[in-house]
Amino acid sequence: MSVDTEIPANARFGSGATLEITQIERELQRLWKDAAENSTKSGGGPVVRACSMSLVAPCSNDLQFEHVATVVEQTALRQPCRAILVKIDLDNKKEEIDATVSTVCALGGPDQKRVCHEQIQIFAAAGSVKSIAPSVLALLVPDVPAYVWAPCEKLLATPILPELSLSADAILLDSHRYSEPFRALERANAIASAHPANRALENLNNAAGSSGGFGVLDLEWVRLQTYFDATATLFEQQGARAMIHDLRTLRIEFAAREVTAAINNTADAKNAARTTSRDWITPALYAGWFASRLGWTLGGERAMTSPGLAELQFEGAGGRRVTLVPRIANDRAGAILNIEFSSSVGRARIARAPGAETGDLSVEVSRLSGPANISYRFQTLDDAEALSRALTRAPRDIYYERAMPISMAFAPK
Repeated sequence: MSVDTEIPANARFGSGATLEITQIERELQRLWKDAAENSTKSGGGPVVRACSMSLVAPCSNDLQFEHVATVVEQTALRQPCRAILVKIDLDNKKEEIDATVSTVCALGGPDQKRVCHEQIQIFAAAGSVKSIAPSVLALLVPDVPAYVWAPCEKLLATPILPELSLSADAILLDSHRYSEPFRALERANAIASAHPANRALENLNNAAGSSGGFGVLDLEWVRLQTYFDATATLFEQQGARAMIHDLRTLRIEFAAREVTAAINNTADAKNAARTTSRDWITPALYAGWFASRLGWTLGGERAMTSPGLAELQFEGAGGRRVTLVPRIANDRAGAILNIEFSSSVGRARIARAPGAETGDLSVEVSRLSGPANISYRFQTLDDAEALSRALTRAPRDIYYERAMPISMAFAPK
């Protein structure tokens, strides 16, 4: 391996040779030694070895593995880490497990030093599944946090994720990418509840929402931050703040993709959207965030008030309710389009046209002379940026945890 001033700003180094698990650390030491010597000889300056965490990502197919490898490499430029990517061939019953190692370097800092992180790729057959977690856990960098990213929904149903999580500080999901996101969240929360760190906190009677212990984080929650910010901006407008304590209804319209042929022969059948569990997770997360931030308490189970609409009732004088409404639109499945807030003194709205990056925030309160309207730009995050931002919140996000009971109540029955 060589490192010199002529190589690209971002480059990968390593022989690509297949290694046994026991050879990985020795090979990494050799790579770093060669990198330092060759960079010095070529006048490229020192090579900085950076590692703020260990990041483990198990996958179960080639396409998924390639995507995860790309996302992790981009994320590591923002969050230097030892990345351990695991590809498990669930159809191969043989006992096979081996690995490759490399360093990925980028120019960074005011002195433009070459900063490198390590990437370990482990390839295992299903017959070696019992060896995967011990092999990975032995490779975690001491004295820095360790996180498990679970891009593969199928592996959440296996013992692999709980085993990998035993020595980790958090598990990261991307609920929007799962076919059954509510089940995936339920599984992840079960892993967190059973984790020794959280059981120890329970024994100490530690309050929910503590910053310690093992956490669950979600990339889709991070992507929703732009809507959280838009909501905060909306209620900073004249008259809107007065609505907060008197809010009665929250209505969220979100994008769905198809139309059903018929729903019980009702008049609404031709306008009803066909949704999957995946479509509901994004609006459910927003609803959980908003209701939990206002301290609303659930007063009943999820109800379908009309074809395709889901509603939750909350305790409070006069009753409070949150309604999720799928709308046929050419947009990302589950993408939030309109959010309407109503109270006895007025109403407020966040509106975004399908596929648009900008939208409108409007407030109409009875005692004001006219409605207030402002334009708002919604930020779109790629997977690497979402993962990087999720890692900055690790190991736990108390607002996410407080929203979960409400969000999970919207799970399709």
